[in-house]
Amino acid sequence: ALQKPHKINLSENYLLFYRQTFGFPAVILRYSAAYGPGQVTGAMAAYIRDLKSGRQSELYGFKTRDYVYVDDILLANLKALNVSDRFQDPIFNIGTSIETSLKDLYKRIAEILDRPNHPILKADRPGEQKRYALDPAKAKKFLKWQPRVSLEAGLKRTISPS
Repeated sequence: ALQKPHKINLSENYLLFYRQTFGFPAVILRYSAAYGPGQVTGAMAAYIRDLKSGRQSELYGFKTRDYVYVDDILLANLKALNVSDRFQDPIFNIGTSIETSLKDLYKRIAEILDRPNHPILKADRPGEQKRYALDPAKAKKFLKWQPRVSLEAGLKRTISPS
């Protein structure tokens, strides 16, 4: 399910307070699961590391994530620099709106690396979010931003950076 902006967190409250009270320019970008070359933490990085070294990874339960490539995030940040100080609601979701299961992500990485796709399936770990995808419609409308790099292209760039 696509998520719309929800309850503002404490740091966002501070930014919006300073923006309203002192005219401090502030725009809030909420990123989905960011990825790209040089990434060392997270499930994607572990899958790449394991598969490159000939090991199979553990996958915990059925989860989905909305992966957005680092170049698309950079572009969103650049476009956010042009948001007017008078813009009433400067909070934008930066994602693709596409849910990809960890199992499918693993399969794609294994195919790119030409490795066997036999992850070790484990039960869900308590407390982990099962699924998410962000709705970037507001960013598309007001920032004129949308993701340009497909997951397939982004994975190839992440696994074998030029």
